[in-house]
Amino acid sequence: MNKSISFNFSSLIGIIILLVFGYFLFSVAKIFYIIFLYATPLLLIAILIMKKELLFSYFKKIGTNIKLSPLVGILNGIVSLLFLPFTLVGMMFKILISKKIENLQKDQNTGTQASISNEFIEYEDLSLEERPERKTVDNWKIDSWEDRKK
Repeated sequence: MNKSISFNFSSLIGIIILLVFGYFLFSVAKIFYIIFLYATPLLLIAILIMKKELLFSYFKKIGTNIKLSPLVGILNGIVSLLFLPFTLVGMMFKILISKKIENLQKDQNTGTQASISNEFIEYEDLSLEERPERKTVDNWKIDSWEDRKK
């Protein structure tokens, strides 16, 4: 039995491109990780000042995961500690977005002049234009309507 092994050159090029792209993404993620790692104390302080409930609820959730299923909870805790800089950046982003939404809702609820002027545009009132008076049936020109049906 002769088995021939054929080699597809295009698949090799695809694998090489995938490896180069993966290495590039890993290098970029490593740079961001190092930057966020040095910024971790500042992020922790900022989160504690702005919204400490979010940070405490996150660690409380990890604690309940450890109590419910110890193996999965411990693995979750280890992964959370490894990726803590990215988690803190995500928390900070969530806090900033929620503050922005609260400010928008506050502006909308108070009805400030700035939000009203930005929300509505001016328009020309056409309801005051003169219309022909049609008090009698003779003024309605029903004959032209019948011509349309033909």
